Amino acid sequence: MDVSIERILALKFLPIVDFESIVNAEALVEMMLKQNIPILQVNFKNPQQLEQAGVIGTLTKKYPEIKIGAGFFYSSQDAEIAIKKGAQFVTSSVLAKDLPSTAAKYDVPAIISGFTPTEIYDAHKTQSDLVQIFPASQLHYKSIVSILEYLPNANFILTGGLTISSALEFLRYGAKAVALKGALFSKADLMEEKYDKIGESIKIFSDRVQNH
Repeated sequence: MDVSIERILALKFLPIVDFESIVNAEALVEMMLKQNIPILQVNFKNPQQLEQAGVIGTLTKKYPEIKIGAGFFYSSQDAEIAIKKGAQFVTSSVLAKDLPSTAAKYDVPAIISGFTPTEIYDAHKTQSDLVQIFPASQLHYKSIVSILEYLPNANFILTGGLTISSALEFLRYGAKAVALKGALFSKADLMEEKYDKIGESIKIFSDRVQNH
């Protein structure tokens, strides 16, 4: 299993931040490492942002302790651009079946999404190390129990509109990991570079996850 996936499963959560919200990328990464969170996903929402994805490669060269991935891609072409610029894993918010094979050419893991039972099953059949259920905010916590009954060997990560409370509930019912953006990274705090405040929030959440 890829190191990036191992880290997500060990932490039980994946922090996500939008590229446009990053003011000081180095300070952000240093804060993550200070809190012993060696994994981060950066979302690129349009081609113009993707042109600047080289920041990932720059950061991982300077801070080899952290693994930085990119998402939420709809096409394998965009994901491939991100990989070439340094992304160490890629994610999709849709059932992009060709993404894992594209990523595999570069020895990089891909996490693809499903929502309906059929989509989740199809995503699992791609042999992805992690299957993302999106948008998780539309599901009841106990839904994960039913899904696991039919796919007991699958590793699921849930994301999309999760709060701290709902994320903890999904973990309690059997999800292997959750991915959070707004619940961990206040856009205002990011824009104002309040990294100490963000770090405290992440540490509190991490402690709750590990002690859950």
